[in-house]
Amino acid sequence: MKNRYSAFLLPMTFLFIQGCSADSKPYLEGSLDPAIRTEDLLSRMTLEEKVGQMVQFSSPSNIALVKYWGKKNNQIPQNPSISFTLSESLTTTSVEFKPKKNKVNSVIFEFYGIKDHEFGQKIKLFISNIEKYFSFLKNHDINIKSENNFPHSSGIASSASSMSALASCLVDIEKINSNEKDDSYYLKKKSFIARLGSGSASRSIEGPITLWGESKSFPGSSDLYAINTVSYTHLTLPTICSV
Repeated sequence: MKNRYSAFLLPMTFLFIQGCSADSKPYLEGSLDPAIRTEDLLSRMTLEEKVGQMVQFSSPSNIALVKYWGKKNNQIPQNPSISFTLSESLTTTSVEFKPKKNKVNSVIFEFYGIKDHEFGQKIKLFISNIEKYFSFLKNHDINIKSENNFPHSSGIASSASSMSALASCLVDIEKINSNEKDDSYYLKKKSFIARLGSGSASRSIEGPITLWGESKSFPGSSDLYAINTVSYTHLTLPTICSV
């Protein structure tokens, strides 16, 4: 699976550097590891400086080997499902955050550069429904741009790749502004948030084979998020299908 993430800090870095001297500022030292420089820069930035930037994520669609047959309340599956990620069928989504200008924050969605796309209403409803999971959403205007590298309405589940890409962007913004170091927490939250937008999207965070839904055959499985089942590749097809 080819999930790609990049946080565009350069514009903010340039503004932050202006007027600063290089004394005791590791983020200005070109010889240091980029991760060390980034961590130092982030530790010096205010919350508004951190959030006033853009994140981008590319996430794959997936195809179900075992489908789920309906959902209960709150996007809980009736049964576990397993899918393969389609590593070359990607949705790339970028999300730009800026402190809101008016009382009510705005959400702008562009699909292939087209504003007011029909899918935008679903995105706005999704953002409204997940505000309780991201404290920064209420205080910022959001500009979302998305496109696929495969034809729209071609039979490939673009809702899975698009919702997982958007969820990943939101969680990565949280990660930038958090002291939480456990990557497994963020992977689970990405899948959890993606599930609220589209059930199958929960299975597009990891790969190449993922399971969504609690099953006794797979320790750690959950109705709330999908898990990577690479460690279970020794299982036979009948065992996998018995979930």
